[in-house]
Amino acid sequence: MTKENTEKGYAKYTNCSQLSYSTLRIGSESIIGDVMRVLNTDNNNIRLALEEAIVNIINYAYPDDGPLRVEIAYKDNSTMVTLCDNGEPFNPLEQNDTELSDDLETRKIGGLGIMLIKQLTTSLKYERSLDENRLTLIF
Repeated sequence: MTKENTEKGYAKYTNCSQLSYSTLRIGSESIIGDVMRVLNTDNNNIRLALEEAIVNIINYAYPDDGPLRVEIAYKDNSTMVTLCDNGEPFNPLEQNDTELSDDLETRKIGGLGIMLIKQLTTSLKYERSLDENRLTLIF
């Protein structure tokens, strides 16, 4: 990750990795490891929420490979990690939570990762701006 600038309470780091399904393990682990080092934490909730969000970007944002930018900010005792991609528009906050009481054999596949991210974060924010998805995980 490269540090672009630092202002009071705000640090922006960028990782312009080309993400693809074939490099999922290497790419996501590298990015998550970089973010965890910048945050100076080994908090498993943060790691798991980041992994779920990044895997969703890798799997659904791009038909092939695409870049991911990570921004980190600190404000009012909160840590905000914003994942930015210019892939297909997707607002995870518009997705209904998966019904866990449904039978496993008949339950629709998917949705558990988003639900998990919601549970592991204090809050989530999404915006689509200038052809870019911006998902902010607040811890």
